[in-house]
Amino acid sequence: MANVVDTVLKMFTKDAKDPDAPKPAPGSRSEREAKIKDKAGMVISVFALFLAVNSWYGGKLSSTVLNNTLGANNAWAQYQAKNNRLVSYEIASKTTSDPKLKAEFKAEAERMDSDIKRSLLMHVRWKQIVN
Repeated sequence: MANVVDTVLKMFTKDAKDPDAPKPAPGSRSEREAKIKDKAGMVISVFALFLAVNSWYGGKLSSTVLNNTLGANNAWAQYQAKNNRLVSYEIASKTTSDPKLKAEFKAEAERMDSDIKRSLLMHVRWKQIVN
């Protein structure tokens, strides 16, 4: 029984099994652990800084892309609405039999056509200024 206890105790002792085995680094184990923890803390801090900068820049870019997408969608929706109204006026001017209404619808269709061309030109100029 004493032999088994000695064998188990030898398994948990920190003595080198080989007297010629390399010795641990100078300083106690707790000092070495403190140095490693200090270095790990610095590495984690640097990674956290990189992550914060990356998140900030990524958020800034995504909001810029979202704003540009919304602007483009709004411009396209406005163009479509004006174009639909133009087509409605053109159809109404061609299908009505009243000459007075026909002239009004045709004048409104011409005004809408020039308005569409003007708004597209302004949009192109605005994009050139922004970009």
